[in-house]
Amino acid sequence: MELELSHLIDSLPDLVWAAQPDGRAELFNCRWCEYTGLLPLQAAGGDDWQSAVHAGDRPRLLERWRSSLESGQPSEVQVRLRRCDGTYRWFLFRANPLRDASGSIRKWLACITDIEDAKRDREALAASERDLRSIIDAIPTTAWTAR
Repeated sequence: MELELSHLIDSLPDLVWAAQPDGRAELFNCRWCEYTGLLPLQAAGGDDWQSAVHAGDRPRLLERWRSSLESGQPSEVQVRLRRCDGTYRWFLFRANPLRDASGSIRKWLACITDIEDAKRDREALAASERDLRSIIDAIPTTAWTAR
């Protein structure tokens, strides 16, 4: 069963990790390791995984993580993550607690989704809308649309 679960976690399209109730990382799927270039033993059990997070985003991520550990509530934050070639891309980190029947947290589970392309698309659309607004505002007459 454990081998099957390991294959399942490694087959997920996201980067996935698990942490102990106190927040110490204990498992990273193969996609995390391939993407970051960190070995499973480097990432798990310590803070080495943090080296893959952009230095400018790390304090925000760690503060959100500490807050979730204290409150027991899910966490969600956007940060840049370093790929093994040194390139940074935007990711959405989402962590949820896995609770036992009594409500105690057994583990924290997280999915880390690449949102770089979606973020660029939104920024391009916003820039296009700003450009259109500038053009419309520069027309020396009244402009309107109707349906």
